Amino acid sequence: MKGKFTATLIGFAFSLFSIFTAPTYLVPILISLPTILLEAIIKVILPNESAQTSGTGVILILSFLLVLSCLYLHYSITEQLKKEKNINIKSYFKSFTLLLLIVHPLGFYIYLSQNWNMANDGQIIMSLAVNYFYSSFVFLALGHLCGCLQVSLSKVSQRISRRTIYLEIGKEYMLGSFKKFPP
Repeated sequence: MKGKFTATLIGFAFSLFSIFTAPTYLVPILISLPTILLEAIIKVILPNESAQTSGTGVILILSFLLVLSCLYLHYSITEQLKKEKNINIKSYFKSFTLLLLIVHPLGFYIYLSQNWNMANDGQIIMSLAVNYFYSSFVFLALGHLCGCLQVSLSKVSQRISRRTIYLEIGKEYMLGSFKKFPP
C-alpha cells in the first residue's frame, strides 16, 4: 500500500478499536485470557509464591515478548522495503494483532503492580477496562514509529539506488572511454 502514513493509520485504527471496545468489558477480558493462563502456569511452577511474584513474572515475560515482536516488526519492515518499494498491509495487521495480545495485558499488569492486593478484589475487572482504554494509545505511537521507520528506510534505499545508478553510469562512461584508446 502506498503512502507515508499507512502504518500510522493502522495504529490509529487499532487504537480506535481498543477505545470503542473498552466499555464492553468483554473484549478486554478476552484479550487478557492468554495472560491469565500464563500467570496460572507461573503459579504452577512456583506454587508457594505470592501474587506479586507471579505478576512480576508475567510482566517480565510480556516485556520480553513486546521487545521481540517490535524487533520482528522492524525486521519485517526492513526486509519488505529491500524487496519492494511498498509494505504489505497484511503484515502490519498481523503484527498489530499480535501486539494487541501483548500491550493491553502488559499495561494492566504494570498498573496492577502498584498495588498487588487488588489482585484478589472482584473489582479488578473494572480497572481492566479502564486500563485497556489508556493502553490503547500505544498502538497510535507504535504505528507512527513504524511509519517513520518506513519513510526513513525508503529514503535510504532511494539514496542507495541513486548511488548505484551513478556508479554504473560512471563505470560505463569510463569503460567506454577506455575502449577508444588502443591498449
